[in-house]
Amino acid sequence: MTVKYKTVITKAGAVKLAAATVPDGKKVNFTAMAIGDGGGTLPVPDPNQTKLVKEVWRHALNKISQDNKNKNYVVAELLIPPETGGFWMREMGLYDDTGTLIAVGNMAESYKPALAEGSGRAQTVRMVIMVSDIESVELTIDTSMVMATQDYVDDKLAEHEQSRRHPDATLTAKGFTRLSSATDSASESVAATSKAVKAAYDLAKGKYTAQDATTTQKGIVQLSSAVDSTSESVAATPKAVKVANDNAKAANENANTRLPIAGGWLTGGFGIKTSIGSVSFGVGNSDVYIANGASNKFLQLKHTGELKYDDKAIYHEGYKPTADDVGALPAKGTAEAAKKLANARKIAGVDFDGTKDISLKTTNLDDAGTAATKDVTTSNIDTTGGRVLKVGDFGVGAVAGVGLTDANNINFNGFFRMSAEGIHGPVANQASELIHCQYDQNTGRQIGWRAGRPDEPLRHRTKMNGKWQGWIKLYDSNNPPTADEVDAVSASKGGTYQKEVTFTEGVKIRNSTGIYQGEDSAGFSSNNLMLKSWNGIGFYCTLTGSEGVTVFVDTRGGHVEARGQIKPGSYENFDNRFYTKSLANSTFQKVNTASRGSRGWFKDSNTGMIFQWGIESVSGATTRTFSFPVSFPTGCASLTVSNNIERTAGENSMTGFIKSASQYSLSNTAATDRQLCWFAIGY
Repeated sequence: MTVKYKTVITKAGAVKLAAATVPDGKKVNFTAMAIGDGGGTLPVPDPNQTKLVKEVWRHALNKISQDNKNKNYVVAELLIPPETGGFWMREMGLYDDTGTLIAVGNMAESYKPALAEGSGRAQTVRMVIMVSDIESVELTIDTSMVMATQDYVDDKLAEHEQSRRHPDATLTAKGFTRLSSATDSASESVAATSKAVKAAYDLAKGKYTAQDATTTQKGIVQLSSAVDSTSESVAATPKAVKVANDNAKAANENANTRLPIAGGWLTGGFGIKTSIGSVSFGVGNSDVYIANGASNKFLQLKHTGELKYDDKAIYHEGYKPTADDVGALPAKGTAEAAKKLANARKIAGVDFDGTKDISLKTTNLDDAGTAATKDVTTSNIDTTGGRVLKVGDFGVGAVAGVGLTDANNINFNGFFRMSAEGIHGPVANQASELIHCQYDQNTGRQIGWRAGRPDEPLRHRTKMNGKWQGWIKLYDSNNPPTADEVDAVSASKGGTYQKEVTFTEGVKIRNSTGIYQGEDSAGFSSNNLMLKSWNGIGFYCTLTGSEGVTVFVDTRGGHVEARGQIKPGSYENFDNRFYTKSLANSTFQKVNTASRGSRGWFKDSNTGMIFQWGIESVSGATTRTFSFPVSFPTGCASLTVSNNIERTAGENSMTGFIKSASQYSLSNTAATDRQLCWFAIGY
């Protein structure tokens, strides 16, 4: 038996579903379903389809789910509300979030009425597709677009009723709770049973006789604030406890300030009072001392072995004096350690005994040369006249130039370097080196480059009237100028010529394609244009919405193809190979068109007459309104109705009414349903 109704995966859908199965592949996200009328006939789904034959309505999916029994079946559900209608449903298509048609199917023909037609119903359409891997499909939808069906609501209520997905009860909110019969629990998350309440009640109801407390049992006790009582039948008050605690604390502090008769270690010094004064013994900074309180004289023994009395050193075998202590020169000492020469002498005619510095004048240095009489520079940028340079001054002879932070502040010749934080250098925000030549106070020139980059170009700038000009790049073989810098069009990147350009030898575009001078029949070539092409020349339209080649010249066969008409300035030179519009209209008949099917139409393109037909279902004693497969441009001239039934006698149970150029109504006067055939003529 041939399958009449089916759903197929489109080629575009198969590609996306396959791509989703690879690692890190994007899942296919179904978002919408479209309904179509098939153009008036039941279509056959085709994997090559990219859209429905004739789409009439589209909306977001109401539900997407996995079939409970067949785990590789995906079920997509569309809900058409009662207020939507007025069309036939013969085909359906499933789309993803990019608008690609993933699956297409047909269905039993059904008319979806609109409320305005006097009838309405909510209709659910489901598409089932089979996939090889359910993980390749995203089974979620936009819940803001979902309309709940009655079945969906009933199922969810039943599911929730049987579930235990309810909040637990707390001290401030109602909810589920667990029962407990425990009578010794401190939990606040369970509820006591009647058994637990009864046990607590029985315990409270039982008789209890109070008794005095003892050291072995609980009971009633009398309080007492006495701190000297030996009673074991009363309890101490906080007052009594505080008094006892204060006394213990005072006794402890008193004991801490006394030295036991048996002796012991002290954490500090100690003293002895006598009738003539006091003597103290102490330890400080690892030193031991004895002090006389009356005369304040100290006898001090330091940890280094030094012994002092009244802060004066006492020398002994273990602590001998040094040469400095007794003002002597060490036996093995040098003049470097001496404070004065044993015998004074002269230096360049000036007395020197080692006790103080001497000053030498230029008259004392006649034999030392001119440089020796000059002061040395005080810094590597000291510009004081007449001073002697050191190695590295102004960058001369040094490993690196003089460091600076602002290249604008140089007013003297030299070699310099700047870090990336410096300003006004040859390369902004980059370490650089430069040479400065100063002409006068307000004029100079600098040559600079980026440090450590041999591929970078040299740059120079000039200061005129005290104001520095901008840095100018020097070109070399490694740093040639760009096309923009020399007002040229780049051969590799292209560009725009701002003025007319003359090519004496033509322009070769690629291989054998180009624009050249051409000769005419008289042999002139300088004023003629010739386009060379291996196969053909196309004229491309760039207007938005009309892009594409509109005229194509076949340079091999000499043919010319045009999207529109080729309009000559005059038709006088046309012969019998060409037809004018009036001649073609009078000679040929227009092609007729038709849509064949159970509901179809035929149009005579020459006369404009349109013939339409169909078979409709109408319930007993009912009138229904239908739309013609196509609207008549002017109007319907005739409508004929008959029963689609075999019978030899009986009542005529049908009538028809032309409502407009696009609609008609059929009435069934019989008590039972009828299939009514109709035929309409119009133009």
